[in-house]
This record gives sequence, C-alpha cells and structure tokens, in this order.
Amino acid sequence: MPSSNLSNLSVDLFFAEFAHTTLLMSKNLLPALVGLLHRPIPERLFFRARLHLLDWLGCAVQGHDRIGHVLSASLQQQPAGPCNALFSGRCGWLEALQVNAGLGNVAEMDDVHRLSTLHPGPIVIPVALALTQQTQGTLKDCLVALIRGYETAIRIGRSLGAGHYAYFHNTATAGTPAAAAAASSVLGLNREQTTWAIANACSRTGGLWQMRHESVLTKQWHCIAAAIEGTLAARLAVDGLTGPVSILEGEQGLYAATAPTADPDLVEQNSNNWLIEEVSFKPWPACRHAHPAMDAARKIRQTQPLDSSTVKRVSVTTYADAIKFCDNPTPSTELSAKFSLQHSVALALGSSTIRLNDFVPEDAGFHRLASLRACVEVAEDTAFTQAYPAHFGARVKVYQDTGESLVSEVKDTWGDPEVPMSAQDIRQKAHTMMRAGGMTEESALRLSAFVLDTPLSAHLAKSPLP
Repeated sequence: MPSSNLSNLSVDLFFAEFAHTTLLMSKNLLPALVGLLHRPIPERLFFRARLHLLDWLGCAVQGHDRIGHVLSASLQQQPAGPCNALFSGRCGWLEALQVNAGLGNVAEMDDVHRLSTLHPGPIVIPVALALTQQTQGTLKDCLVALIRGYETAIRIGRSLGAGHYAYFHNTATAGTPAAAAAASSVLGLNREQTTWAIANACSRTGGLWQMRHESVLTKQWHCIAAAIEGTLAARLAVDGLTGPVSILEGEQGLYAATAPTADPDLVEQNSNNWLIEEVSFKPWPACRHAHPAMDAARKIRQTQPLDSSTVKRVSVTTYADAIKFCDNPTPSTELSAKFSLQHSVALALGSSTIRLNDFVPEDAGFHRLASLRACVEVAEDTAFTQAYPAHFGARVKVYQDTGESLVSEVKDTWGDPEVPMSAQDIRQKAHTMMRAGGMTEESALRLSAFVLDTPLSAHLAKSPLP
C-alpha cells in the first residue's frame, strides 16, 4: 500500500515516477562518456588539434612574459626531468604543469566553447604535452590526448547548466576531469581505469567566480590546480585507485551539489560528433563575452570611416551574461579593461587595429579612448539572451552629432565555427603573441612549423619548445 505522502497520486503515476527515477539512478554517465572517448578519431581532427596546440602555445608564450616569474620561482630548487616548463627548463610533470597550466589564459585569448562556457585549452594541453614528453611519446599521442580531453571538458561542461555557472568557473569544474581524461589517454589506461580517474577528478573539482571581483591571479590557479589534480587522479588509477562512477548524477554527486539546472542528457547528446569542432578561437585579448559587441563595432568602422569626435552616444545591446561579466564603464587595470564592454567597444570603434597593449592603462592609446568609452551604454536584449550560450550575439548602434546613426548586429562572432578564423589567421595570431612574449622571429617560425607541419610520428622530446 502506498505511504500517506503518496495518497493523492494515482497508482499509475506513482509507478511511472518510480520507474523513471530507477532508470536515472541505474544509468551511470561516466562509463558512457568514456566509451565516447574511445571512438576512432577521424583524420581531419588531427589538423584541427594542431591549430589548438599552436593557439595555446602563442597564448602561453605571451602569458609567460607577464607572470612566468611568479609560476617558475620555485623551480630552481627542483631536479631536471623529461618535461618542459616554458622558458624554465627541463623538469618533472608536476613542475611543468605548475608553470604551463597557468599561462594559457593570461592574455584572455584562449580558445572557448560556447555552450559549455569554458576554455579547454589552458588545462588540457599542458597535461597532454607534459605526459607525452614524460612517456617519450609522439605528436600524435599528444593530439589524441588533446582531443579526448576537449571532448570530456565540453560534454561535462555543457551539462552543468546556468545554475552552476552563476557561481562556479566552468573551466575549472570541467577542466579537472578533462585533465584526467587527457592524462589517461597518454598513460594508456583502460576504460575502467579512465572512468575511475575522471570520477575522482570530478569529486575534487570546482572553482568559485569570486576572483572576478578582484585583480588577482586566481583564474590561473584554477587551471594549475585542475591540471595537477586531474593528472594525479589518472596516475593513481593506473595502480588501482577506484572512483565513484555515479559522481555526476548520484544523490550526493556533482549535479546535486553544485548544478541545480543540470541537463545530464547533454553528456551523451550528439554522440556521433567530436565536439572540438565546436570550439571557438579568440582574435582579441578580451573576455569572450565582450567579443560580439567588438565584432559589431568593428563592422561599423569597416563599413564607414568614423570620426570618434562626432560620436554622441553608443548603444550596445547583448545577452545577460555579457552584461554581468563585462559592464565596467571605468576600467583602471588591464584585467578590468579586458572585462569591459565599454572599453572594448570604444577600442573597436576608435582604432583600425586591435593590439595586445590596447588594454594596458599605461599605453597612451588607453587614455585617448576615455571620452569614447564614456559614450558607451550597455543593456540586455532578451533575444540575444535566449539564443545564448549556443550563440554569442550583440548589436551596436552609433549616434552621431550630425543626427546620423550607424548600426551593426552579429549573431555569431568572428572565431566561432559559423564565422571561422582561417588556419592562416590562427597561425598569424600565434606568431604575433610569440613575438610579443619575447621569442625571436626564427624561433616563432620554427615552433609554428613543428606544430603544423611535422609528421604525427615526431617525438615531442625533439620539439623546439622554448
């Protein structure tokens, strides 16, 4: 007989709900995800993975010029090893991750997946590189790990939902199991061991957004911690450290604890696709949420030469998260400028080119934009919010003192799969960042050629990494 709290339910409804609950509880998502990771990888994806590796290297080299001294200070006391910490010499895998995993997102130009609202490269690639070097593996070994790590980050990340993203840095949350997947690939773990590694990585993951409100390096620490913990989970799984396969959907699992709007079905959805092909590249050194408005403003400038002194008002409408993360009319630091719609739009309207230094307050151009920044007003457009995060869109309208107005709208942004950067665009971006990070012309060209043109059978130990 049903208990009293079920007395108002029909027998049919009770058993239907019971069957549905039993089905959910009996279906463990991680083994299904690991099965997807072990599908045959199409040959076309290896060139795509090369582009992501090159893009990360450009970001990391430029990032090392900015904060490398912080990350590598303790390495002088460590013994040499088979891995490479950029510009810091040979070391062990742990030391390599301490440096390399903190570098990829310094310039805010790291690759990004929209639906999962995360950046897979800064965590996955340092793990794939370090362990491939440690195991004396090939470029192909590294790229297979990269592809599997991206797949894990995106499939878990997109299932977490907006309720998780409101407080948690998805790059850290999904990046830790992604690191475990990449490490498992290089170390040759079987499916059960890989499941344990990803499960244990999930059990320790997370990263709070509070660091956005202060000028700190916590975002870099999120990537370092995710890379190290995911790798350690894989290394221990080799020796039999088991993990909870229901860590995502379980009653005290990741979704229940941190993701009130989770959609578990998204872990397996589009099971015939490799999701690295959905990842966007970033052409400009600002938060991706600022890019749609920048792109729309850039199109206005390309359509008609604009005298900024004639601008009376600039209206920017975009999706809610862009406002939440990037509404900052008076940025005073480089980091706050990168998270300022007002500065980003003023820059795109006021300059024919967008340079790395354009977000640095000490640069003369930063102050020349002050009056144009003050003209920029931002507001949410619910149509863009409803399309987000599958699409990052914005509209920019410039009102001039002549009475004329100019308007441009983008539904997707340059660098997204719908509006892709070419391989040459990505190569040029990486080259520019390497040169800005202190590499010589010859060294930058040699590194780019190794990543894009070297046979997959080449050993990473022979790569020209700085």
